[in-house]
Amino acid sequence: LTSRGGEILGNSPTTGVGSCNIVHYGAVGDNTTINTRAFKNAVFDCHAKYPNRATLVIPKGVFKTASFNLTSNTILYLEDGAHVVASQNPDDWELCRFLPGRSPKLTSYCSFITAYSAQNIAVCGQNGTIDGLGWPWWRNFSHHTLKHSRPRLLEFYNVTNLVLHNFTAQNSPAWTIHPILCNNVKALHLTVLAPRAVGNTDGIDPDSVQDMVIDDCYIDVGDDGISIKVFSNTNFHNTPPCRNILVKNTFVVSRNVAIGSISWGLVENITFTNCRIGDDWGSCPWAFKIKMHQFVDGIARNIRIENTQLGKIVPNSWQQPNGGQAFIMYENYGNHKTGPAGPPLITDIYFKNIKAKSAKLAGYFHGLSNSNISGLHFDNVHIPLKRLGLQVHQQHCYPQPHTTLHMRFDGPAIPAGWLRE
Repeated sequence: LTSRGGEILGNSPTTGVGSCNIVHYGAVGDNTTINTRAFKNAVFDCHAKYPNRATLVIPKGVFKTASFNLTSNTILYLEDGAHVVASQNPDDWELCRFLPGRSPKLTSYCSFITAYSAQNIAVCGQNGTIDGLGWPWWRNFSHHTLKHSRPRLLEFYNVTNLVLHNFTAQNSPAWTIHPILCNNVKALHLTVLAPRAVGNTDGIDPDSVQDMVIDDCYIDVGDDGISIKVFSNTNFHNTPPCRNILVKNTFVVSRNVAIGSISWGLVENITFTNCRIGDDWGSCPWAFKIKMHQFVDGIARNIRIENTQLGKIVPNSWQQPNGGQAFIMYENYGNHKTGPAGPPLITDIYFKNIKAKSAKLAGYFHGLSNSNISGLHFDNVHIPLKRLGLQVHQQHCYPQPHTTLHMRFDGPAIPAGWLRE
């Protein structure tokens, strides 16, 4: 990227274009100095100088800072060896307004790198690193000593034309990459990391996003590797959908890919293709999940998982000792009535050309007494099993161990409640 990321935004302005180096604003890459003011001043000044496309360059070094915002037509460019790391002192962090998907009763530390109601934003470079240094956040959360909700690592709200390209995002205090209400998003050649034993460290969570591509990413985290969501709002109505999401050539080492559990509206036209989920040694307790809240009328439809390899899908001690299911779909998520009476709907789900190393259970599907799971299609699905096939009500499928399954379900909807644990 000879022009430091300009091409990936797809715009080529001829005036008002230039770059700024963070060190010219007093930033010190010594892994000690808190550079929050330098980052904020650099974003403001660089955009003022180059309003059509400002590139803020982070050179080699370890630049510690608290949260900062990017403005429209801005590229944050990490050179080789550049590290932007988060301050571990909550007192350095500002508090942010309530965003959809968070409890309105809670205040939140501002997410580390953000943009709000903007366009033409890119975070890219030469495989630099953005590090949340999440250990004290995880510890304080587990001990219930945080005063406010934890920050995410990269969170973008109502952004059009967002590109995330060729960097490592790791050790987020909570979800790692969270675009919400965004349009035309690309997440390309990313490495996303967090300890497998630390929950709520989701990898990439498109949330009421439309038109997004996730391509050639490596994700190894302690919660959902990719989670497609529709955010909650105060009345659970008129929530913008999450649609037209393509995930390809991506390796989710841990933990799984999912639709939900935040699924307060329509999720549709989602495709996973040429992906891998789980390694051959048991890094994933599940492969693919759809989690719908039982008291909210969310819809998941036209979901396709194709040409994808699954690893060894087994329970593990650090995430889910009761796991081992390759495919899970259930409409009874959540124990409390948090919205209008549903029911949710899961329909038109396609699995094609799927091969697993092994799994404890091929699938577990759970409808509701007032709902159907309909239109499940399994074509050329190969799963050597350790125990059961599809777990159902009143009857079970018991293939012998190491049997190859060729499954296809067509025709009427699965009756409500027919499939259960």
